[in-house]
Amino acid sequence: MKKTLLLLFISFLCMGVFAQEEVIRGDTTNNATVVGLPLVKEQTQFNCLVKFKPLSTVLGAVFGVFNLEMAVVPYVAPKIGIPVEVQIAAGYGAFGIALLSGIEAVPLTHREKSGLFLDLLAGVVSANGFGFCTTAHAGYQWVSKKGFVLNPAIGIRYDTIINKPGLQIKIDIGFARKIKQ
Repeated sequence: MKKTLLLLFISFLCMGVFAQEEVIRGDTTNNATVVGLPLVKEQTQFNCLVKFKPLSTVLGAVFGVFNLEMAVVPYVAPKIGIPVEVQIAAGYGAFGIALLSGIEAVPLTHREKSGLFLDLLAGVVSANGFGFCTTAHAGYQWVSKKGFVLNPAIGIRYDTIINKPGLQIKIDIGFARKIKQ
């Protein structure tokens, strides 16, 4: 549990550092001036991503288990989203469902929402009882100009049903949408 809390703390610290919008620079008269960051070229403003996790579905089929995972990520700021993820698994006489939410950030981008990817999710799991689950990932998110999303990442997962942390590799594919607000 201590490792999970340390991972959460480091993740939030990294996201806070990269979420800065202004840079303070001193001039020759020792007066501090606030200078805005250079504006990024205007791009299609996607504000919602829908992601599917085909790697878990394919691996589940190989092992004779039905596994479906998907996430919807509305972006509340240009580089920060609030994902809602649903995971459903059935096989070997058991059924499980998980509902997770948290924060997703793309702090270093080379194009809109494309770049270094960090996420931190927590939620409930129901499989032979109820439990708590948390995941944290780091990877690369690529969003094309037409809206195709590819997101390979590696991270750690911990839940109270298995009660031990584990490595998690994910490859998300999906699409980006512009939702009118």
